Parts: sequence; structure tokens; C-alpha cells
Amino acid sequence: MATSVDRDLAFRYCTRLARAHPENFFIGSLFLPRAKRRHLAAVYAYARLADDIADGDLPTAEKLASLDCWEQRLDDCLRGVATHPVFVALGETIREAGLPVEPLRDLLQAFRYDSAFRPFATFDDLQGYCRQ
Repeated sequence: MATSVDRDLAFRYCTRLARAHPENFFIGSLFLPRAKRRHLAAVYAYARLADDIADGDLPTAEKLASLDCWEQRLDDCLRGVATHPVFVALGETIREAGLPVEPLRDLLQAFRYDSAFRPFATFDDLQGYCRQ
């Protein structure tokens, strides 16, 4: 049975995660209206943790399996059955902000590529990667 995660706690988790990383993301988010900041934090947390998987020290096969799990959690949040705080907040963001899901999936595809990086054979291959 799925465990219920409080939405406000989930958004606070995402905001703390955003504040804890050295990028300028959190400072830049302060230029947004307060009501929108939590949604940006949810998207950041989703991307940050997926990037951490791709850049981590696990063997490639484990990274790819973990990213597949991350995508399954995305699917769960779209069905309203998320249990991880990032996906509870992200599901709310998708619904409230009308956020399209395909860019979130595209990002995971780019992280999969990063996990099993091979040099680009052609410039067209590089451009295709950059579009992800």
C-alpha cells in the first residue's frame, strides 16, 4: 500500500534540496512570484536527483536501471500515486501549472545518454543530443 506524503512537506523537501546545491538556481528563483517558486523547486529537484544518478559512481547498467526507476516514478506521479517527495511535488506542479511531461522524459533520455557516454560520431549526433 502506498504511503501518503504531505504536499507541503514534499515542496519543502524540494526547496531545501534546491538551496543545498551551489548552483545559482535558488537565487534566480527569487525573481519569480512566491507562488511559482515551489513549482520551480519541484522541477529542479527532479532534474538534480536524476542528474546525480547519471553522474554517480555506479556501473552504467545500474545507472540506466535507476533512471528507468526514476521514469517509473514519473509515471506514478502522473497517475496520482507518488510516494517520493519529489514526485508528490512534481505531480502537483504538473497539474497546477499545466507542465508538459515530454521535456521531463527528454531530460531522462539525455541523462541515459550521459550515463553511457560515447563520443559523438557526427555533428548531427551532437545536435540531436543538445535538443534533448
